[in-house]
Amino acid sequence: MQFKQAAQTEIEKNVHNAMTKLAADKTINIKLADLHVTKVKTIAVPNHKTACVIYVPCNEIATFKQDEHLVAALEKQIVGHQVHIVADRKIEHRTPKGYRAFCKTSVAVHANLLEDLVAPAYIAGKRIQYTAGQKLNKFLVAKVRKAEVENRVAVCSKVYEALTGIKNQIDFM
Repeated sequence: MQFKQAAQTEIEKNVHNAMTKLAADKTINIKLADLHVTKVKTIAVPNHKTACVIYVPCNEIATFKQDEHLVAALEKQIVGHQVHIVADRKIEHRTPKGYRAFCKTSVAVHANLLEDLVAPAYIAGKRIQYTAGQKLNKFLVAKVRKAEVENRVAVCSKVYEALTGIKNQIDFM
């Protein structure tokens, strides 16, 4: 497991130690030694566990999602944190003459961030509710993986709001 930056915070050291322990373990089907972590961020969620958001490069997110047991194993190693692995995507702002790919827009980056947060489930629908000048995004997660994701949904909603600034509610379809 390799970090992109030399100086590491305390939580990044904990994640690094947990990943090296899991790399030696044979239950994880991914070669963690070849993968990278860009940064780690902690988000305090009231009345729930602290969320630990692990950012990985965009081209390696599919590799991290191959083994569904990786997040559960990381949560056992990093006690007191709910772990989320997301891709480190950047929003590219408009330029007067330049072309901007859709995957670099804020809409696409926020949609992909939400998909990463609720993994292994997927977003099946989206509604926007306007009440008294307030805007609330309602995201509907498919019931296929409800048992696995049900206890993580409240924290996912708060993490998404902290990272994007968008008020939201995540329900099951």
